[in-house]
Amino acid sequence: MRQLLIKVTLPLFISLLSVCAANASLDSILEPLSINHSKASRAYLAKESNDKVSSNSKKIVKSHNNYISVLDVIKPLISELSNKFDIEGQIKLTPLVKWQEVVAGNNYQIVFSNLPSPNLRSTFTVSFKIISEGNEIGSYSMPVRCELWQNIYITNKRLNPASQIDRSDLQYRVVDVLKLQDKPLPIDIDLSLYEVSRAISANKPLLWKSVELKPHIRKGKLIDIVAQEGLMKISTKGIALENGLTNDFIAARNLNSRRDIQGQIIDEGTVKVHF
Repeated sequence: MRQLLIKVTLPLFISLLSVCAANASLDSILEPLSINHSKASRAYLAKESNDKVSSNSKKIVKSHNNYISVLDVIKPLISELSNKFDIEGQIKLTPLVKWQEVVAGNNYQIVFSNLPSPNLRSTFTVSFKIISEGNEIGSYSMPVRCELWQNIYITNKRLNPASQIDRSDLQYRVVDVLKLQDKPLPIDIDLSLYEVSRAISANKPLLWKSVELKPHIRKGKLIDIVAQEGLMKISTKGIALENGLTNDFIAARNLNSRRDIQGQIIDEGTVKVHF
């Protein structure tokens, strides 16, 4: 009887163990599937989140604001000054106050006003507006120091009054012409038309205040003094009492009457008296 019970219950017990084992295997399989599903969901969300961050960064770049630096102001200002004064040479501008960067859109414009006039100066204050996307951001002013570097003539030796200006007496040098007391002669000028009007020391710039056009009639020159009215013409000799160019009126002395008169220079040897 006992043997018969063992034979009957043993297969049943083994079957129950198989079922438990099978159930345990199914749980162990289902459990990691559930965990993997959770990890897959988090990875997707992270990827989705990263995609959104990347998308936002692109939008920021597309709508990126410009930070207007001091160089962004100085460069167009140099262009404005060059056009206004038809400048040859190199302009250098140095702001005299610290510039705080201004935020503007992609399309902005700087409109300058209060530029120096009538001539460029070594220091001045410029006013300007910044307009972005059709809207005015603000009005500003900036004091600047200005330098204008040009190639000019410098004397090699002392030049005395009334002396001719010879190219061999000069050299080229690049200087800041805004520091000079007067404008220098341009290096492409015809020097043969000019002479020294006041003494110039060696190693000095050749300035307009130190030269003058060669006179067509010089003081002390023997000249013809003519007077004409209708068909009547009178001519006599005289002495020029001052220098002058053609069409200038100068004082002259009639050598016959010893009287001084005012006459107009007609050419390099004739002065005409008008009645």
